[in-house]
Amino acid sequence: MAVAALLGVFSGMAAEPALLPNEQAFAFSARGVDERTVEARFVIADGYYLYRDRLKFAVEPGTLGWPALPPGKVKEDQFFGKVETYRNQLVVKLPLDGSYRSAVAR
Repeated sequence: MAVAALLGVFSGMAAEPALLPNEQAFAFSARGVDERTVEARFVIADGYYLYRDRLKFAVEPGTLGWPALPPGKVKEDQFFGKVETYRNQLVVKLPLDGSYRSAVAR
């Protein structure tokens, strides 16, 4: 099962000349919790953050239900205004819909 996280990621270190590659700034992993749930995890490097409203998730094959994102920390962003962000770590449970479960059962 391939899990892809399509996300808008930005660094909280705008004055820092050398930014970490996305894979290091936002270490992503995923695991199946049960036949109905995938857990997506981001370990976020110090000084970096994810924008809550920019996160998007997809699985192949199949589709996801609506993920229950935890509330983020409110920040006044110079580019986007008032936004919610995640720092340090984010764990999201992604519900799989019935069409994915049916494909796995075959």
